[in-house]
Amino acid sequence: MDALLIIREAMEHAGFSQAELARRVGVSEAVVSQWLSGKRNPSIRNLQRVMSVCDMTLQMEPKIAG
Repeated sequence: MDALLIIREAMEHAGFSQAELARRVGVSEAVVSQWLSGKRNPSIRNLQRVMSVCDMTLQMEPKIAG
């Protein structure tokens, strides 16, 4: 799942607008808009913040090629 879908799902779960998510994460609304349009990817740290303020967790697992 890419960051765009993760952020959208988190926002829906929390019922946050772009402005509210931006305020809670500590970034501008323009940055959130860029994330949601796919023009910019959030850092792992910001993605973790998004999940945290939306009362969700981010879990990553290694992908083993084989």
